[in-house]
Amino acid sequence: MSDPGIYGLALLVIPLGASPLVWLLGKVSKKLRNYFSGIITLGIFGFSLALFPYVQSGNLEFFTKEVGEVVISFGLGPFSLLMVSLISLLCFLASIFSPNYLKRYEGNLNTNKYFSLLLGFMGGMIGAVIAGELFTMFVFWELMTLAAYFLITFENSPDSIKAGNKYFLMSEGGALAILAGIVLLWVTSGTTQLAELGAMAALEPEFSISILSLFLIGFGVKAAFFPIHSWLPDAHPEAPSPISALLSGIMIKVGLFWIIKVFWELFSVSPSWGSAIAVIGAFTIVIGGFLAIVQNDIKRLIAYSSISQVGYILMGVGIGTGLGLAGGIIHLLNHALFKGLLFLGAGIVVYVTGTRKLDDLGGLSKEMPVVFGSVIIGALSLAGVPPLNGFYSKWILYQASIDFERGFAPFLLVAALFGSTLSVIYITKFIYSAFLGEMKTEMDRSPGWGMKTAVGVPAILCLGLGIYPRPLLDSIRPIIGRIPVFEGTWVAYMAAAFLLGAIIVGAALYALVDLKKRSKRKPAFMGGENEETIDTDMYFPYVDKLDFKVYPSEIYNSIKKSKMVNWLYVAEERNFIDPYVAVSWVGKALTRSFRWAHNGLLSRYLVWVFSGLIVILWLLTTQ
Repeated sequence: MSDPGIYGLALLVIPLGASPLVWLLGKVSKKLRNYFSGIITLGIFGFSLALFPYVQSGNLEFFTKEVGEVVISFGLGPFSLLMVSLISLLCFLASIFSPNYLKRYEGNLNTNKYFSLLLGFMGGMIGAVIAGELFTMFVFWELMTLAAYFLITFENSPDSIKAGNKYFLMSEGGALAILAGIVLLWVTSGTTQLAELGAMAALEPEFSISILSLFLIGFGVKAAFFPIHSWLPDAHPEAPSPISALLSGIMIKVGLFWIIKVFWELFSVSPSWGSAIAVIGAFTIVIGGFLAIVQNDIKRLIAYSSISQVGYILMGVGIGTGLGLAGGIIHLLNHALFKGLLFLGAGIVVYVTGTRKLDDLGGLSKEMPVVFGSVIIGALSLAGVPPLNGFYSKWILYQASIDFERGFAPFLLVAALFGSTLSVIYITKFIYSAFLGEMKTEMDRSPGWGMKTAVGVPAILCLGLGIYPRPLLDSIRPIIGRIPVFEGTWVAYMAAAFLLGAIIVGAALYALVDLKKRSKRKPAFMGGENEETIDTDMYFPYVDKLDFKVYPSEIYNSIKKSKMVNWLYVAEERNFIDPYVAVSWVGKALTRSFRWAHNGLLSRYLVWVFSGLIVILWLLTTQ
């Protein structure tokens, strides 16, 4: 490679240039359009891999141009190039998945527009992570937001339009916070160049809280952590499944990318910021997990699981030690793979059955063994089961929370472990309901080779990177080496103390449950089937001690009705913790007040006129 800068510029120019071209090609030949989209996305992935040797020792700047007082620049570092690789890989998988999936829309919707928006979405995400200047980043951030909006509303149904509007308005609220932070930063520091900001010792003390808070809220809306997560579980189910994979697999990672970049690379922030982010992450883990358990919509369940997994990433980067950052960034990469896989797998289920309701699904494992095997790998990876990649990153995060030298560190560890328990519960619900048991909804079509390939590739990567995680470590080593971290301290007795404490708490809970409720004998639920011969088989000795729940729905309904979870579920369903709804309530209240003041009665308008004159005269006389 003679000039790596040309390849760096191609990462941005090619997808943006190909976006209108793929629309025109679709008018000539749908097959040509499909191949063209796959070649473009795969080519960008290849370019990104070829550029890795050039960023191991420093940033690669490949474009700079002054426009007035702003210097537009683009460049690549180890972290941004890693993000470009993830973006292009998942966009390639979405491209080969989409032709089969879009057959359900042919004749009703413009599928050429879909592929054009897909490449534009890809270009927006790449531009947002390789921008070397904040105003430039903001332009591509908005391009990413706009393309995602049109993709979410692609089906043009009332539900998709409603979900898209909610996503767009919340995203624009976050964008205003980002823009305000950029302007305030420019006014106080005189620059928005990332290289110059990184060389600064710290932000102006009187403005640091305002700037960092604006950035955390703005980027946090895209990252979808609690409590600014509410757009995600609405948008994911309504978007086409390949787009759901991109939204959850990579777009929310762009928000996390900028949180990491702002708080740990650009500015020297106090450890208290990291502690706050870690606590937000811990709450997000648990709340997202509980809300995932009670979902009956297959895509909505996976969407809430994304919120929970975002919490792990936030917790790791909030801990701020080398181990915490490593775990957070590795989990970011792993989550992109297994969550993209799960959404694509869910898309196949929806494609072949025509329904998203888990209660109407079952028995698909026999009909789609390749898809079932791939989804099982993704599900186990999400749950953190060895030897898959999810286990590797979660184990690092457990260790980082033990090492963390803060008084609330045990809370982080308990939240992480409890979140993994919740993930086993909701992912088991997904697998059993969709693939095991008796078939409730007949398949009216079969997945094509593109769909099977799109779930097979990330499944292989999840398994391979779990067995041999060295490439993950090699990819993040230059990143961790660049980011100043808050060092933690290992306390040797803590591991034994946590283990002993867990045993004591578990024994106490068991005793409490056993005293309040006598064990009942019920038939066992085994692999999707109601086993009627329980009294004569090998499980008989345990029946009197274990209170079996015979159907998955009984398990999840009992969780849903429990006092510990019910308040959270009700609050979420009634939008009590939805900032989007809260803002709409305020808007409606203001509208009602204006309606009272302007009701068309002449007498009331005369009162306002005379009141205004009195105020004006008072102001003039007091000057």
